[in-house]
Amino acid sequence: MKGADRSSYALVAMIIAVAAALAYFSFMPQVQEPASVFDQQVSGAPFAFTDGTGRVFIDTNKAAGGHAERDYYGLIRYKESNYWLLFVPEGIYNGEVFYSNHEDDDGNVIIAFNDTMDPDNGIIEGWMTFRVIDNELHARVFLDEDWRSRIQGTTRLFWGEHWNLTRAYGWKEIYEGVYMDTVTMSAKYLYEDITAPIHIFVGNATPENVGIPERMRNMVGFSFS
Repeated sequence: MKGADRSSYALVAMIIAVAAALAYFSFMPQVQEPASVFDQQVSGAPFAFTDGTGRVFIDTNKAAGGHAERDYYGLIRYKESNYWLLFVPEGIYNGEVFYSNHEDDDGNVIIAFNDTMDPDNGIIEGWMTFRVIDNELHARVFLDEDWRSRIQGTTRLFWGEHWNLTRAYGWKEIYEGVYMDTVTMSAKYLYEDITAPIHIFVGNATPENVGIPERMRNMVGFSFS
């Protein structure tokens, strides 16, 4: 009888979880659309557009082959096969954690997640897009000139379940002052273990201190997971 009770509770819990997930995706706010002023495609980057003033808009959906959306909260929803993946941004600035942007004591934005990047506005900006190709997840990591000129130390990419894979950021310029690098990893979790964590971090951490809060007080970076 006790076993039956536990099974009943598990079934009820599963039904509630599924209902909550359906409600979440049904009532999420509208997807953020690019401003119409971004009408000039960046040469060699079909997912990037400029308005002619130096600003660049990264089209998250186009970069994902039409499989992704960005909502007003800055979350990325990616649909692959029968699954929706939700990528949540998280940043760190000298030990301070943020989820959209970080401001100084006067209310000025210092660093931000932004799919519209302005390399001359004095704000350190970054963004990521995702796409699955042939069972591999391709994560494009975008940074701007403010990041390159203001962040001290070597900017590195970290990925893997335990941040165990790393290399220096490549700084491929796709437009003046806007850079891109790509991390590729297995996407077998989509078909074998949908709950497997995805960690992608870019910042001036080192292999010795990445992911260890007490060692990241002077670090700057952001991740999607």
